[in-house]
Amino acid sequence: MEFRVPMQHVLAYVENKDRLRLAQVCKDWNQVVFARWTVLDLSQEPETASRWLKFFGSQPQRFPKLRKLKVEFSMTLSDSDIQLGSLNLNGCQGLTEDGIAALLPHQTSLTDLQLYWNLSVTDSLLFSVAAFLPGLQALNLSGCQKITDDGIRVLAASCPGIRELDLTRCARLTDASVEAVAGGCRELTSLTLYACSALTDRALEAAAAGCPHLQSLDLCGAVKVTDRG
Repeated sequence: MEFRVPMQHVLAYVENKDRLRLAQVCKDWNQVVFARWTVLDLSQEPETASRWLKFFGSQPQRFPKLRKLKVEFSMTLSDSDIQLGSLNLNGCQGLTEDGIAALLPHQTSLTDLQLYWNLSVTDSLLFSVAAFLPGLQALNLSGCQKITDDGIRVLAASCPGIRELDLTRCARLTDASVEAVAGGCRELTSLTLYACSALTDRALEAAAAGCPHLQSLDLCGAVKVTDRG
């Protein structure tokens, strides 16, 4: 008689270190082990909690269903072990910019910050980002309609390593923002300005002159841009 047990039920009884061994059996097992991991309990492994957190922090995409992380009585854990590299708060309308700003002083290693469609975001949050996240490489402000040129100027001057910047539907922005980004973010590879209708040929000229690594530029909806640009 054939007897089958779902893999996730088996994994519930397997310790963390043994799961890693199972993940090395083959590619299929590797995918199943990490894809089914919903709880990472390090309370029984206080000596290795620091190493586990570094592993999780460096490869969060391998734990798509992880919902609970438990760490208790770890004597080796320090502040540096809980530094995030990426923070995705897309569509979190219940979060205010004050709440987001309160996180930043404690997560200065962030390189990727996603704030799509958070209508509370203003220049004030951009000033905080500029102050605490100098190593930022990717920033999504799509739909953050309250930000202005002032916030982008400070951001561009303080975060020169930004490579990907999404300013979709930030309708208050003008050519001055693109000029600031082009002057401060020389490593930029992707700039999305969809529905930024105030932009003119000046923005294109600035991007062409100041962004030597630019690979993607979205100006859809920039109705004032002409053939000259």
